[in-house]
Amino acid sequence: MDTETLSDHLVELAYGPKELYVDNTYRRILDSRYTEIVGFDFFCALDDAIETALIDWWLSDDAFWGEVKAFEHWQDEVEDGMAWELMDVWETWYGADGHVKIRKASEREKVSYDKAMKKLLCEHEKKKVSIEAEAVRIGL
Repeated sequence: MDTETLSDHLVELAYGPKELYVDNTYRRILDSRYTEIVGFDFFCALDDAIETALIDWWLSDDAFWGEVKAFEHWQDEVEDGMAWELMDVWETWYGADGHVKIRKASEREKVSYDKAMKKLLCEHEKKKVSIEAEAVRIGL
């Protein structure tokens, strides 16, 4: 992952602690034992703990980045294959001749095309779900 992408991810991850601070500065945090007004130091410690967990323990891990790179490669292959499948289905019914002129499909062919496209889009949706599931599995 390049430096720009990594910094974008870190900015997104840092958004949570900063927003928590803005939303809760000097508000009351309720506990079953007591109520306490929290100050700036509490949120600094919380920010440090989140940064340590995210950056030092998770994002800096070589095994994690290896999985991310393998995932991105696999995702690119799957999405590229999906794009080619869409083009193949389109060309089957509306393919261009040698002069790049689009052929006119009959009504029967249009119905067949619609069925094939719906089936293909359903398969693509399943592939997208599997991509999302794999991203969640590796921690993205």
